[in-house]
Amino acid sequence: MKSLRSIINKLSHHEIGTFRLFLSSHCRNGKNKKLELFDQLVTKTPERSSSDSTQVSRQSVYQLKKRLKEELYTFLITQEQVKVCNDRSFLEMECHKKLYCFKILFDKGIYDHAHQMLNEVLNSASKHSLHSLYLESVNLRNIYFPMTQTKVVRQIPVNHEIKKLKKSLGRNLYINHYLSEAGNFLHESDDSFRLRLMRQVADFDMAESEPVIDQLMEVNHLFYQKDFHSAHDKLVDLLEADSDISGDANLVNLVYVELTKACICTNALVEAQRWLPQSKLSLFKVDPFFHLLLELQFIIAVGSGDTVRQKKILEQSRQLRDISENAVLTAKWSFFALLMSFQERDFKGVIKAANDNSTFLFKDKSWLMNLKMLELLSIYQLKDSDWLYYKMESFRKILSGTEGKQQRISQIANLLKSHVSGKGLSQSDTLDKIIKIEKEFPWHPLSNELVNYCTYIKAMLAADSHASLSQTQSSCQNTGPIESQISFQ
Repeated sequence: MKSLRSIINKLSHHEIGTFRLFLSSHCRNGKNKKLELFDQLVTKTPERSSSDSTQVSRQSVYQLKKRLKEELYTFLITQEQVKVCNDRSFLEMECHKKLYCFKILFDKGIYDHAHQMLNEVLNSASKHSLHSLYLESVNLRNIYFPMTQTKVVRQIPVNHEIKKLKKSLGRNLYINHYLSEAGNFLHESDDSFRLRLMRQVADFDMAESEPVIDQLMEVNHLFYQKDFHSAHDKLVDLLEADSDISGDANLVNLVYVELTKACICTNALVEAQRWLPQSKLSLFKVDPFFHLLLELQFIIAVGSGDTVRQKKILEQSRQLRDISENAVLTAKWSFFALLMSFQERDFKGVIKAANDNSTFLFKDKSWLMNLKMLELLSIYQLKDSDWLYYKMESFRKILSGTEGKQQRISQIANLLKSHVSGKGLSQSDTLDKIIKIEKEFPWHPLSNELVNYCTYIKAMLAADSHASLSQTQSSCQNTGPIESQISFQ
């Protein structure tokens, strides 16, 4: 049972000692099979196995582990928690304990004490706004004590609490849909992400949605329409005007993420870094926003040309379990690592990585085409036109059937092929073609094309032109004396 080992691995030394005493108290001589199994799991001693083990013995071991886990749950529930001022988790646990005691007292016929215990939960839940526990307590009171009324019920109507729950439900559904789309799908760009998100949100009932969700939906439409400045202003207004979201950490993080994306799309990278939440949580703690924040940090580092920062972020990504265990995220971060090698001009390394066995990670064609585009640009930098032309033909096969979705990258590939194939496309014609591509199929900063390939091609053409000019000038200087000698004769 993996869950049993996981719980034991999280126990402190004090809890291990206390639990051993807890198990020892169940027998006369201080030893039993559950305690022996627990000690084996704590010390990570291999379980005993024999050649004549049967299905019955394996079943016995399974049942023993099951009983040990139940004992461990009982122990954890009964442990005295350290009370922290305004600790919501402690207050919730206390209410759960009292509800458990209420059921025991009622079943034993001690109705007065059971009623008193239920009233304590009602008072505590209403005082600290523990909505779900409050409604559960009201439901139990209506079932077991239908003829009684309390002042708490009159002071806080159940309908009011239900509205609060609907409000929280609407927020949580939007956040869950946002994270699901952001983490589990390979979107070609932010446009496809927005479209899928709008369709997902449309599936749940928004008839009584709160203004915050309506505003976030409007921001989503602004992103889809590429009106990034308006999206930025609306998100800032939302933070300043709606103090209601300040107590919802997940919602605040979501607004920060959206603001960061808006700044990236407007090339305001310094402001993007300011809005990006600076999480101090350990990398090994569960944080649904963390891999998304890490990705945005990498995009900012790429836009800033900060390869040192990129290396640090890539190292952090390798330590995140939810990235390593998700094929989609693994493929994405593998491409990010390849992109950094390209920026560092390790062109041979990019070509090797694009052709080795790791390419199986890029099952999605949009990522595979970006991988191959980096390979083409790397070969171009190595000045091997024959090899580049051969790779162009292979790339054409990958592009087949995707022209409707990948028109921009298809146009860039055709441009590069025309330039190196000797079809008479001059440098000025190539630049005009790049301008046309950018106009018809504009580059999106939040797309699989993490860097603008057109910008790289223009830079490479400028470098080739400069090198050609330098070579011509050098040739003229070398032939100068000969020409003067011929002229003199």
